[in-house]
Amino acid sequence: MADVAVIGAMGSFDVEELKIKLQEMGVLGMDPKMVCGKDHIVSAAKCAMKAFSSKKNVCSTLAMETMLYASGERQISKAADKMGIKSSGAVALVVFNEKTEEVLSILSLNQDDSILDPSEEKMVNFGISKSELNSVSESKKYDLVLEHVAFASLKK
Repeated sequence: MADVAVIGAMGSFDVEELKIKLQEMGVLGMDPKMVCGKDHIVSAAKCAMKAFSSKKNVCSTLAMETMLYASGERQISKAADKMGIKSSGAVALVVFNEKTEEVLSILSLNQDDSILDPSEEKMVNFGISKSELNSVSESKKYDLVLEHVAFASLKK
């Protein structure tokens, strides 16, 4: 099973150039405005690794399979549209089997995990309705995103 690290990173970058570098490195980059905490992405990565180990993966790379689960979508294009990097300055990185310090150094980025913190705004952006948010206690609301990740495996 792959080692997975989820980090928030800040810095100056061209979105398209960063996407190319990340793909070459096997690192997943996502829009931090769609990431509802580290648990959200760690859960998605675990689902993706399980899909690969049972040969039920849809995508050809662990990074893209992780994005698929993280998005809660069934289609790769929808997942990429929803979770992909949209603007420069901040990015959520999912690093598989690499040292995060080296990845940040290569990309000339600084770690800032606070950009990954969950919020109700992010959850609404993700697609969780206000009625869903109001249906659970305050202590359980961030679990709704984890449910969407889990349901992604059932949709396949």
